[in-house]
Amino acid sequence: MRLRNDQDPVASTYDHAAYGRERNVFFSGSAFGFPFDARPSFTALRGESGHNLIGLPTFDELALMNDQSLADYIRSGFGGSVPRPEITCADMDALIYYIRMNSLVAQSQPVAPGNSCAKDPVAPEVSEISYGWTENGFEISWNTDEETIGYIAHGVSEDLHRWSDIESAFSTEHTIYLDTLPEDGTEIFFTIFARDRNGNIVVTDSDSTVLDRTEFTQAVGAPEGILLHALAILALLVARRRRAGLV
Repeated sequence: MRLRNDQDPVASTYDHAAYGRERNVFFSGSAFGFPFDARPSFTALRGESGHNLIGLPTFDELALMNDQSLADYIRSGFGGSVPRPEITCADMDALIYYIRMNSLVAQSQPVAPGNSCAKDPVAPEVSEISYGWTENGFEISWNTDEETIGYIAHGVSEDLHRWSDIESAFSTEHTIYLDTLPEDGTEIFFTIFARDRNGNIVVTDSDSTVLDRTEFTQAVGAPEGILLHALAILALLVARRRRAGLV
């Protein structure tokens, strides 16, 4: 310890809230709480300090990138194969701060939280929710009044113990198909989570429906149902004739 000299680097101020917020994101691998436990942690790629041993850019190298370039790199996967488009604005700016505060940059110049986007505290609104069976499975659709990215929590009770995949891109029109559903006659419950580009989250009230796959098969009636059946028979006959060498 010694007295500070005029030529010494200026010490960085320390933003405890930003550092703590993004330490959670770094360790959870996603925007904190969105979605719950559905992303691999960034520590698997970079260790706890960001100085990995697998050839990825270190925090010291990343800290030299500008805010937008670093934000784009993180959203594309942060060096891994899983995109993270849900890390936006306040979370992204805090993660940029976390990276720079754990780099050599912080030893030589002041560091402040990033500034990757304009801030907007207004949460999005969800409307026009619909659901039912289609040829692709059980579909849940909804609209939002601004571009969001979302996922669905669902289960056989209001505890909602399963989560769908996160949407891959921001949009105002949304469709997600649920898999691993129980048998017909079971009531399922679901809730929509939507997050805008500023990190504001809206969670819809829980809704429920009793599964009945026959609703879709009955809806495909004449002439659609007959046509589908006829096409299937025709394809089967053609395949048999080819095998017999007649076509």
